[in-house]
Amino acid sequence: MKLPKGILLKEIDVPELKTPAMFSRNRQTVYVNKTRFNKLSKPEQDFVICHELGHAETRNEIEADFLGFNRFMSLGYTPKQAVEALNNSLSFTLPEHNERFSEIIRNAATYDVLVNKNFKSLKIINMYTPGQENFTAEDYEYLKSRLEPMGVTEDDIQGFLGFGKKAQERRDARQAARLERKAAKTNLINAKAEGIKAGTLKSGAGDIVNKLADTASSIFGKNTNADTEIENMDNGGADTSSSNTSTYVIVGVIVIVIVVIGIVMLKKKGK
Repeated sequence: MKLPKGILLKEIDVPELKTPAMFSRNRQTVYVNKTRFNKLSKPEQDFVICHELGHAETRNEIEADFLGFNRFMSLGYTPKQAVEALNNSLSFTLPEHNERFSEIIRNAATYDVLVNKNFKSLKIINMYTPGQENFTAEDYEYLKSRLEPMGVTEDDIQGFLGFGKKAQERRDARQAARLERKAAKTNLINAKAEGIKAGTLKSGAGDIVNKLADTASSIFGKNTNADTEIENMDNGGADTSSSNTSTYVIVGVIVIVIVVIGIVMLKKKGK
C-alpha cells in the first residue's frame, strides 16, 4: 500500500505489545509490530496501516478508525472486510475496543447503504430510521459529517433518512393502504351487526345455541322440566302432563333397556 508523502513505515519486534502497529506523530512513522502484524491477513494488515495513518490527523481511536475506514474503502475493499479486519486486529482487553468495534459496524453499514445501496446490514443492526421524527438535528449533522468525506451527496443523505420526496410518497401510500384495510374491516363488522339486528343473520355463537335448543326440544319436548309444569299450573296454565306422555314413555323405555342389559351382564358374570 502506498503511504502518503512524508509518512514512513518501519518494523519493530516487541512480542509483549498486544497491538499490531503504532503511529508516532513526532516521527511521522508507522511502526509495525512484526509478532502480531505478520499473523494478520493482507486485508487486515492494510486496515491496520490505514488506521494508523488516521492518527496523522487525530489522536482519537474512533476517529482514526473512521479515517482509516475511508482510506480502506478507497483501496477497493468491502465494508465486511473492514469489520473483520478490526475484529481480528483488536485484543478486546480494553473497554474502548468494544466501542470501536460498534462504530466500525455503523460505518460499514452506512457505507453499504449509501454507496452499495444494500440495506440488509443496516436493518440487522437496527440503524434504519424511516422518519425525521426519530432523528434529531444533531444526529443529522453528525451523520452528514461522517458521510460527506465518502462522496455521499446531500440528496443521498436525505433519502437515507427518509426525508426525501420519494420516501414521503412511500409512507403516504402505506398509510393509505392501512386506512383502506381498516375501513373495509369496519364496514364488514357493521354490515354483520345490522344483519343480526334485523334477524337476517345470526351470530356464530347465537346460531349454535339456537341449534342446540332446537335439537333438545325435538327430543324432549319444550316443557319437560318439572319446575316449568308447576309454574304453568300455578299461573293457571293448562296441565301439560298429557302433552308430555310420549316423552315419559321414551324415557321409560330407555330405563327398561338399561336394566335388562344390566341383568344380562350380571348373569354372564355369575357364570
